[in-house]
Amino acid sequence: MARLLTASALLLYLSAPCVGDPVLLPAADDSALVLASDTGRVEAVEIAGERLEATGGFRLEDAVTGETAEPAGVMTGTEEGADWVGEAADLGLRVEARFRPLEEALEVGASLRDTTGEDRAVRLSFALGVDAVGWRWWDDMRRSQAIVDGNAYGGGRQHSDYPLCCIEDGRRALSMAIPLDPFVTHRLQYDAAARELRLTFDLGLSPAAEKFPSRAEVRFFIFFPDPEWGFRSAAERYYRMHPEPFTTHASTRGLWMTFHDLAEIPLAEDFHFGFHENGKNPAINRRLGVATLHYVMPGQIDVLLPFDAPRKQSFDEVEAWVRENAPREEVRDRWLERVQIMRECALERDGGELSYHTFYANWARGRLVYDCFVNSDPDLPVEHQHAAYMERALDAVDAQLEADGLDLDGVYLDNFGGGQPNFRREHFASVDHPLTFRGDPPRPCTLAGIGEHEYAQHLGDKHRPERHIVFANGWRRPQIFHSAVLDAGGTETYWATRQSRLGPQWDWCRVLMQGKVHCPLLKFDKDEINALFSHLEDYLAEATFYGFYPSIYTSGGWKHQSFWLDPGMYERYREQFRLYVPVVDLLQEAGWQPVTRARLSDERLGIERYGAPADGAFYLTLYNPLDQAQTVAIESNLRCESEDA
Repeated sequence: MARLLTASALLLYLSAPCVGDPVLLPAADDSALVLASDTGRVEAVEIAGERLEATGGFRLEDAVTGETAEPAGVMTGTEEGADWVGEAADLGLRVEARFRPLEEALEVGASLRDTTGEDRAVRLSFALGVDAVGWRWWDDMRRSQAIVDGNAYGGGRQHSDYPLCCIEDGRRALSMAIPLDPFVTHRLQYDAAARELRLTFDLGLSPAAEKFPSRAEVRFFIFFPDPEWGFRSAAERYYRMHPEPFTTHASTRGLWMTFHDLAEIPLAEDFHFGFHENGKNPAINRRLGVATLHYVMPGQIDVLLPFDAPRKQSFDEVEAWVRENAPREEVRDRWLERVQIMRECALERDGGELSYHTFYANWARGRLVYDCFVNSDPDLPVEHQHAAYMERALDAVDAQLEADGLDLDGVYLDNFGGGQPNFRREHFASVDHPLTFRGDPPRPCTLAGIGEHEYAQHLGDKHRPERHIVFANGWRRPQIFHSAVLDAGGTETYWATRQSRLGPQWDWCRVLMQGKVHCPLLKFDKDEINALFSHLEDYLAEATFYGFYPSIYTSGGWKHQSFWLDPGMYERYREQFRLYVPVVDLLQEAGWQPVTRARLSDERLGIERYGAPADGAFYLTLYNPLDQAQTVAIESNLRCESEDA
């Protein structure tokens, strides 16, 4: 058997495989993947020194015809690992793969190529055919279920909620994961009927994708976490082998303020605000140590026209109406610029129509809103880019603040992370991530979220050297890739009345934001005020348990409805904010650790760890989601290594 050994970071290839001689690719000191050298198919998996017979490998499916193939090809040894090329001539597809042992994982890079020159919709999967019936599938860090013959686990949606998965039986554990770059449509699942752990990519191939014509590049990891800690151990190892997306550049921490001037809140520092989304009163923000952000909405643009303007018109018709009816030249030019951006950057739906609609809204003060979903890719090959429009506005705000002796601290992205498909073929030319597919029949497209992702990446690359940060609102399951381009962020939540305690959404935010600042934004409407006040301290407590900054927003324009404009509301809880938020600061500084190394005698309760014993201090947070007080015992072998601790 040809064997790859790993010693620290050094990889040694001892012998080139002979045809028929299995290739063993290590993923840890005592775990490995075994492939047939003449086909590249999986023959076995070694976990903690135990060999499990296995099947699997790459599989292809034409999403239009349903035809499938398991391409085969000879493995070639290299200094870094092994390479493989598989042909599926009947499908007009070719897969090239690179297997690279890392210290704690096996990294696999795959390039899927179309050989027909046509647009294609293809499912590319890699399977590890291991009989894991009786093991456990981990839905997330807090929930797992026994694997039962015939059932399928995970992968029930178009996207998986996480970039990683874990199965274990108490003695052995097996994980697969994707990096957070590139942005792909993927599913991780265990199929108990087929007896395989499987990763599937939905890939669109098109010659119109000029940066990778008729090709898609993906990567994934195979690794073996500690079975005692299941998904938590898988997350811990994932962060170690893929740390960049979980590193923040934000030096500011604290609550997220939406609209209100902090000067209107006496002793606003008691509430520990950290981010102001629309930058109101930057002078007071600076004094309070609050980041002044510039508001943009990368995935949408609108034009507010008079109430009696015609509805549901084409962009050409709207332009003609504006030229004829705009009240002033500067208004006409502003409206026309936005209409031109809509025309060139609008997403295209499956039926070929552009993605926009008209409506009236209270926030628009009775005006007619033409609202359009747009592609904000900074490389989009059009004359009137939405990205360039936002950049000009950002530069103007930055220059004005500088003239006033103040600083812009970053950019706030609203409604971030759209999942709408974009079939507009001329937009394929600039995309930096693999195309996917949607529709009936399936055909290649990109996603609104990819354009937003590329815009956020551009902001970070350009402005972080100036110490600007990127903060976003709106990303949520399963939009896993957006957290990689943020420094801080938040999601609007109806926690008080609609979210279960220790629920999947906040667990998901905790895992995806890891070392970054997260600010849930408790949102309530008029009919929920009483519910809010009966639960607000619970909200503060659970947010603190997760190391999140408990922010609050109230919609509508009535003063009695706005938490931060009514002293009768916020004064009632000033002392609770003074109590809880400094604890969040402490936890954020220590850093959330997915493996708690501590257990509670009552599994209905929650426990999390912040900090590492090796650093001299760590913290355990406990949360009781039940209505009654509980007596609980903690079992842990954690001990600080510092003599002063």
